[in-house]
Amino acid sequence: MLRLLPLLLFVTPLAAADPAPEPKRVPDVSAFPQALAAALGDHFEYLGGEPGRVRARVGSAAAERFWYAKVKAKAHGRYVLTYSIRFGWPERVTASWRMPTEAEYTFRIAVGAADAVRVFEAGGYGGSAYPHANVGDTLLIPIHADPFRLDHRFEPVRKLADDEPGFSVLAGRSDERYLKNPANPPVVRNGAADRMKLLASWVGSFGNRPGTATGHSLGAYLELTAPGTFGLTGWLVGADPAESGAPFRVLPKGRPATVLLESFGYTEVKGKGRTHSTRAVRHGTLEARVGDRVVVACGGYTTPGLTPADPSKTGVVESLPFRDVPAYEPR
Repeated sequence: MLRLLPLLLFVTPLAAADPAPEPKRVPDVSAFPQALAAALGDHFEYLGGEPGRVRARVGSAAAERFWYAKVKAKAHGRYVLTYSIRFGWPERVTASWRMPTEAEYTFRIAVGAADAVRVFEAGGYGGSAYPHANVGDTLLIPIHADPFRLDHRFEPVRKLADDEPGFSVLAGRSDERYLKNPANPPVVRNGAADRMKLLASWVGSFGNRPGTATGHSLGAYLELTAPGTFGLTGWLVGADPAESGAPFRVLPKGRPATVLLESFGYTEVKGKGRTHSTRAVRHGTLEARVGDRVVVACGGYTTPGLTPADPSKTGVVESLPFRDVPAYEPR
């Protein structure tokens, strides 16, 4: 009797497929100089660049790594510099979350004539000074280089008309605005008369919708009169004085300054949606020149009902010991 033995088949297991390589985490900044220099055209001169680190927020994410380009302004005018990136998220991330795929960064750059007066408002919308720089100044442009932001593409710089609407808010920083209706007598005392001259002061009053309270805010407009370094601040007399102020380095008139383009527009693409916002990195020490102007907020207070400002409440502008704040830490 034949006995059938089971046929044993020995099959070599198939080799497991190699996992797809992870996308490159950190962008290669070695291509930035040539690409940016080409985009600048005849409007700006490329001087160099270096990687830097500063804490900021871009879109909904924390930001830390930037590449800071140094360029020189060659002619006065209004310019727009745009670059875009592609996000290269790992598959394990996109498998679990819906992530943005692209982003665009836009810098609006106002360049004044070599002798133009710049008006400063530390941390103000669109940048701390207008014009941002003058002809001959060096601008620092932060290019975002955090992980997974890849394929940086720089568009050619565009020159716009001087009255282009995109600059209208910034262009509002002017003598025409701040000297129009100054308080008389002044509502702010100049405690830094050795460094600057008080040109105007004011109190702005705004009632709330129910009419139950009115907020009053004080401000001052001053002209820088002497070179030096200091922290600049203002507060309401009787309130706790400020412990630090915006760091200023005032140069002699005509001396070239170094200016950080701290503010930029940011557009993020996620699926069919696009989100727009204005973002900024810290401005660090602000370089101005003798003859430039500065706007200083000097605190505020609230009164009940729709009531006028209290003339007994005044502000003060003071200069404090200088503490240098670099725009970024080299890395």
